[in-house]
Amino acid sequence: LQEGVQFSGNACQTIFYFTTKMTIAVSDILFSYVCPSLGCILSAAMYSAAVPDLQEALSSGSLGSLNPVPWAIMTGNCLGWCAYGYYNHDPFMLASNFPGLVLSVWLNMGAAKLQYQEQLIKLRTTSSSLDDIHNESGEVVMESETQSTGVAMRENLLIVPQETLLLRVLVVWILILIAVGWSGLIHNVEDQASSIGILVNINLVFFYGAPLQTIQTVLRTKSTASIHRPTMTMNSTNAIFWLLYGIKRNDPYIFGPNTIGFLLGFAQMILLCCYDSSEEQHQLPGHHDEFDEENDALEEPLLTQEQHVLDGNEADSTEGLNPVV
Repeated sequence: LQEGVQFSGNACQTIFYFTTKMTIAVSDILFSYVCPSLGCILSAAMYSAAVPDLQEALSSGSLGSLNPVPWAIMTGNCLGWCAYGYYNHDPFMLASNFPGLVLSVWLNMGAAKLQYQEQLIKLRTTSSSLDDIHNESGEVVMESETQSTGVAMRENLLIVPQETLLLRVLVVWILILIAVGWSGLIHNVEDQASSIGILVNINLVFFYGAPLQTIQTVLRTKSTASIHRPTMTMNSTNAIFWLLYGIKRNDPYIFGPNTIGFLLGFAQMILLCCYDSSEEQHQLPGHHDEFDEENDALEEPLLTQEQHVLDGNEADSTEGLNPVV
């Protein structure tokens, strides 16, 4: 009987040992391989979410209300995480950000094309409008303003805003990589990885500006129409996978920013439950969108010149002269 009890006890210990080992192995596979693999897939889907919008803008020939600024920040973000994955020998970090780096270059190139085309159309429209404005002697009305406007718009064709922002981001990250990896200031590989991790998290502050601005818009308009539900769901789910992966690796540079990303997504979910999703946004009195203000500023010179033409027509008709066309 005593030998039977001892055998049963050994058998229970053996079963417990193998069960524990299997549990550890399953959790290790889940958090170290499954979660980052799913994170790579969702990251690729998240980065490619803007592709249909840019394709539509390229087809229409105008950016419209599309904001390309995050695409330049996306380039710096993916470049930084690729460098962090290289120093940490993390294939999942490289696999999740390298496609985004390549795609962001294409997005920025497309936005730059459209901005150049819009500037060129404005220049041609302004030039043709100003050439048609003549006074009685055939001299161009407001010649100094015409020349200054033409020069300013031609200078805008040399380099468009998207190119300027992208070049600044690339220059900053090239200088960072030179300082960390090649200058000899930091010799330890772990310290190099930590430096890149800190800087790429600083870059994420600008990346998080989009959801923060969305939350502010919802609170101001009392409408959740500005929240894109598929993108929010995708980003939050992606953050959960990378959060679990960062905790498994005990890497604060991974689980830290993804915790913030998940919390921002969770905050937007709460707003969806609290406010109406109607597309009619109730703007505050006197509120104007930045895009509308920019259009007003661009149209103001032409409107002013047209007013001069109308004034000239009234004066000529009073004096019995032919109106200026």
